Amino acid sequence: MTAVSRKLITLGVILSALTCILPVKMAFSATAPLVKVIDPPIKTGISAPIKIATDQFGNFYLTDPRGGGILKYNSSGSLIATLPVKTPQGIAVTQGGDLIVGQGTFVSVLDNTGKEKFKLGKGAGQFKMANGIALDAAGFIYVVDSLDNCIQVFNAAGTTVTTGNAATGKPANSFGTTGKLPGQFSIPTGITFEKSSKQLAVVDTLNGRVQFFNTAGTFLKSIGSSGSGPLKFTSPQAVAFEYSKDTSPVLMRMYVVDSFQSNVQVLDPAGTGTQLGFIGNYGTANGKLVVPSDVLFDSLGNRLLVVNGFGNLTVYGINGGTTPIADTTPPTLFVAPPPTITSSSSVTISGTVEAEAVVTITTNTAATAAPVVLSTPTTWSSTISGLVNGANEITVTATDRAANTSQKKVSVTFNPLATTLAINPVTTPTNSPTQTITGTMDAGATIAITSNTAATPGPVSNPTPTTWSSTITGLIAGDTLITVTASKAGSDSAVASVIITMNTTPPSLTVSTISSNSTTSSSILNVTGLTDPAVSTVKVNGQTANTVDGVFSTALLLSGGSNTITVIASDPLGNTTTDARTITYDPASPAVTITAPTDGANINTSTVTVSGTAPANSTTVVKVNGIAQASLNSTTWSTTVSLNQLVGIYTIEAATTDNLTGKTAGAKSTVFLNDLTKPPLAVTSPPQDRMTNDPNFPVTGTTVAESVSASIDGVSIPVDFQPQGSDFGITPNLSTEDKYTLAITAVDALGNSTTTFRTLFYKITPPNLVVTTQTPTLITGSGDTGSVLTVKDKNGTVVATATIDNSGSWSVTLTGSEAAPLNISATDAAGNNTRNGDINSSSGKPDLVDALKAMRIAMGFDVATSDELLRGDVAPLISGVPTPDGKIDTGDVLVILRKVVGLTNF
Repeated sequence: MTAVSRKLITLGVILSALTCILPVKMAFSATAPLVKVIDPPIKTGISAPIKIATDQFGNFYLTDPRGGGILKYNSSGSLIATLPVKTPQGIAVTQGGDLIVGQGTFVSVLDNTGKEKFKLGKGAGQFKMANGIALDAAGFIYVVDSLDNCIQVFNAAGTTVTTGNAATGKPANSFGTTGKLPGQFSIPTGITFEKSSKQLAVVDTLNGRVQFFNTAGTFLKSIGSSGSGPLKFTSPQAVAFEYSKDTSPVLMRMYVVDSFQSNVQVLDPAGTGTQLGFIGNYGTANGKLVVPSDVLFDSLGNRLLVVNGFGNLTVYGINGGTTPIADTTPPTLFVAPPPTITSSSSVTISGTVEAEAVVTITTNTAATAAPVVLSTPTTWSSTISGLVNGANEITVTATDRAANTSQKKVSVTFNPLATTLAINPVTTPTNSPTQTITGTMDAGATIAITSNTAATPGPVSNPTPTTWSSTITGLIAGDTLITVTASKAGSDSAVASVIITMNTTPPSLTVSTISSNSTTSSSILNVTGLTDPAVSTVKVNGQTANTVDGVFSTALLLSGGSNTITVIASDPLGNTTTDARTITYDPASPAVTITAPTDGANINTSTVTVSGTAPANSTTVVKVNGIAQASLNSTTWSTTVSLNQLVGIYTIEAATTDNLTGKTAGAKSTVFLNDLTKPPLAVTSPPQDRMTNDPNFPVTGTTVAESVSASIDGVSIPVDFQPQGSDFGITPNLSTEDKYTLAITAVDALGNSTTTFRTLFYKITPPNLVVTTQTPTLITGSGDTGSVLTVKDKNGTVVATATIDNSGSWSVTLTGSEAAPLNISATDAAGNNTRNGDINSSSGKPDLVDALKAMRIAMGFDVATSDELLRGDVAPLISGVPTPDGKIDTGDVLVILRKVVGLTNF
């Protein structure tokens, strides 16, 4: 440890002990973090820690000269390696896993075992005191020289980079100089690359501030000043940044560690900064700090790791962050069989690997492996060049985020005298037991093919002198190794092989809707379900359903009578699973509803309160996944049901029987029981899919998350939501009459996500309504199934109602004493009414053409048909409601014109 570091730490202890610094109380803003101390702190191997860095796998590295050099921990805090590096100070980790370590007057680049690969610049003497180190997105290296009061810049190869901003007397690859003015330093210590703005944040310690520069070293702004309190620093040492979990991360907060005040100050980095709070204060208990020297924000666990001079890493959970469970499972790794014997001095090997794992390749000979190429996140390949005569052993190693490894070895024998042989790419995996394989060979060569299973290679044909073909039949489920040998007189044989995987397993499919052979009184049927996340498509009655992580949801408009609902899940190989059921739509069946839980809710508890409504004189049976749990007889009912505590999908169904007529009907609500790692999420309004005539129909819901996003049919739309809030609001913009599926995703602070759906049918066309018979005591007619017919007398009193049945007909019986004229109208599920002034029934709302038609009828030029009278007889308006008088006259013309120009609405 340098003399400067010892002086800073000693002075910090004295000041902290004398002043007993306490957290400053203040009103936190909406973005202030929720902080908890995670117990216990990380202590294993730690003696005098200085700086910390993390790699792409979530491991972190602590420089500790007294602790043995560099201590490597996995994400759960277990010590997994000690790298014996002398006097390490600042540290950074490259994308490839190399360590960049400051060692006084020089900075070394080490491999992950601690072996030095090279030094930056000229090596020893490059710095007066190398301290904090940062890497930008392009791999450039920035090193703080605390005693020379500047920042030196290098490229990834360790070569100095002229900045153009070097001060007089400073290295050409530097920026900054000694002083107190903007862009000047007094013993700077830490440096961090802020990836959103692509700026460098330099901790200017003795000036008590954090200064921001672009990557060329141009000063941009400063946050903080010397002192004690909000936005004041006595001895700042390091800065860390916290980002959102969005696809394009957004900067949320910055954390500045102050050694002398023994705390971390939380700031909103916008502008010149806003203080959000303090974390920690002087003390030796867990959560307290003694001269902290560095800080790291761990996005994997949503934790703040503070290098504590008391001899530990103190860990704080931010907004629910906690210590990740240690991952000890080796990553999956597959290596496709390369040629066993080849006449080529190079060979391409390929395979698959677990997502986010890193693949490295070595050989036991002078052969060299080209950089690994990922054609997909899980498909890799590399070309091995310079094969030596004889056997070449190739070792493929996969390393996952937790530093677990898997290893495969293959052998390729290079024989320049062997005949040439190649197998063209095969279709794998496949669901067909038959496949024709082809390839190339030397003219005159003979091809022999064998299989390690019951699969049978067919006769080999030669479409051309240098090509071959054979049809393999009887492929079995799983892997079949096909080995091809090419033989030619005067040449040695060549051997190549390929694996064909056959998979005929149909995808999983769980459908959640009302039971087959059930009846419903609602024309809208939601169909939700689960399938394999890898399934390519889910279609419901031929229409592709929106699917997120294996969860799908859509809605259908049922026709009156029997409806067949067919759900088909298909995987990329063509394997399918089908769920077919029959649902009857009868608007005259019991009108049962489930009001809670809302459809598609994601919950974290295994008991659910189910509430709903049912007609009088009915019995409602509540079922969970088809098993009855309660029987209720009230019109407004509620009961508590139990889930079986297994994470998954549950269909809550209310089956109601009219005790007088014997008619039955059902309603359902789907809930997802999530484990506690996923945020709860529910759409509270509307509680189910629905039909609307409002183009900006509001959708609201609740969650406990860091962010909420939404899309309609794949197009993103804004969401009104505050981080850590519980309520969200969405206002869709529905344009043309159609079905719109709204997908809503909540993401918590750890990046866990939950998605739910809501389908809206936008309809502005009024329902059809025809009066065929009208006497004082009986009115009959026809119209759209499910629309509700209403008959009012001239005073606006409802005298009769009816639901248009599956035949499209209706009738109402009257006493004959009702005050005429009667107001007859129909209203559909979207709220559209036939009595709306749209005489020609073209758009669902009146226009000037309708006003002109009403005028012609009022003036006697045209005679109103019965349909035109049902829509155009809207006057007079009583309390804003059309009260027809049995004719279309000038009053109707005026009312229609007022509606056209927006002066009235009905």
